[in-house]
Amino acid sequence: MKLKFKTKSTGKMKTLDSLYVKVNYGNGWLPVVAKAKVDSVFIPLRVDESPFTEILVGVKKAEINSKVKVNYTTATQYVSPACGIKKIYENVTAQLEVSDAVIDLEQNQTQITDENKTHLFLLF
Repeated sequence: MKLKFKTKSTGKMKTLDSLYVKVNYGNGWLPVVAKAKVDSVFIPLRVDESPFTEILVGVKKAEINSKVKVNYTTATQYVSPACGIKKIYENVTAQLEVSDAVIDLEQNQTQITDENKTHLFLLF
């Protein structure tokens, strides 16, 4: 899932000085991103049968407090004999469960089939 960032007051794209992301894949919170000067990130979603992925976001390492829950249904699609199948995420919706650094969300795609498209904007 590709995330990009915007300033809520202006709606303009934003580059963050630092970004920290943790994801719960079913076994507790794992750090998946710790970057400086970032304008977008890719976040792997769960590949088990869970209908959601929980994401924590922060701009300071000690304050990773904004919680985003991404809900979806999954399907599989045959790619080729060499690649096999890939998982497709459909009916994707996101809700901001805890607002801190992230003020709001802006949905851009409701289906994840192409990893290069922006799926969700986080508003700061």
